[in-house]
Amino acid sequence: MFVILDADRDGAVLLDGARRTYRGVRRDAGVVWEDRSAAGTAAMVTCLATCPDAAVSAGIESLSSPAVPDPDPAAWIGGQLRPLAVALAHKRQILTASGPDDYVLATGDPNGGWRLELQGRGRPVTALAVGGFRTSWQESADGTHALAITIVPGAAGNEARWFSRTAGAWRMTGAMSRVTGFLACVAPDGSRAVLLGQRPALLDRAGGVLSVTDLVTGGACALGAGGGLIVELAQTGEGTSRSRVRAVDSTGATRWRRDLAHAADVVADPTGSRVGYLADGVLHVLDATTGTELRTIADVTAARYDAAGDLVVADRSGTVRWLADDGP
Repeated sequence: MFVILDADRDGAVLLDGARRTYRGVRRDAGVVWEDRSAAGTAAMVTCLATCPDAAVSAGIESLSSPAVPDPDPAAWIGGQLRPLAVALAHKRQILTASGPDDYVLATGDPNGGWRLELQGRGRPVTALAVGGFRTSWQESADGTHALAITIVPGAAGNEARWFSRTAGAWRMTGAMSRVTGFLACVAPDGSRAVLLGQRPALLDRAGGVLSVTDLVTGGACALGAGGGLIVELAQTGEGTSRSRVRAVDSTGATRWRRDLAHAADVVADPTGSRVGYLADGVLHVLDATTGTELRTIADVTAARYDAAGDLVVADRSGTVRWLADDGP
């Protein structure tokens, strides 16, 4: 099993589930780093300004409990693992980073409360108080818009905050809103996001929430320039996997449907109208509006679009390739 954790036009970070390792792959040079320790603890990995340079922080144990401190954050830069000089604290999860001195940090402790720290290069730290220790971060493909969702134990909904990146720093934009769910995907222009979990919904930057599709739950999603896909994953009584895929437009209207007899993941082109679902080792690329199948690519175990609109795919051997629109 392979998962593409992050990718851009320069490289990718890949999880090799069978070997329990993370790999940093340069587009022009192949594998340049491997990290078994981070993969063994299910650490969070996010690319820096260019992949496969990446920040590594937190882990499954510390992500599951406010009482467990995070390990020291580190970064793979130029194929070398280096410590990240963030302030000492009980929790120190890197949500996003462009470099060692340009990042968003989820930090704090059970007694002093929780906060997000926005550190821009050469700028003072901006701290935002949040209601819990666990925050997800979903960015637009070009890295200029983001949605952060903080789990608030015992509250009527989690905290959702929109951010934009201008002049080399992240800033919160608009007011905090309450949402259900914890995971989401953000549209390329940052105008909206699909909220996953029970009853998938479309969230706009003003905090408006609109229920979308007939799906009971949303397990994965992807939003592109021309529309997006939401998938519901389930097990049948016989133990086999199945999926229900729905295509939505910018208003949340359902454009077309696919019900599949396999587990599926979904992708969307941030520069155009292509979307795709990956099921049973085959990537199906379709028109977001009509559902017309444009292309099928066999021997694919993981896929995503980069910000330039190229498909990044991994095959059964873990080889990563970048495919242009007219590629093989």
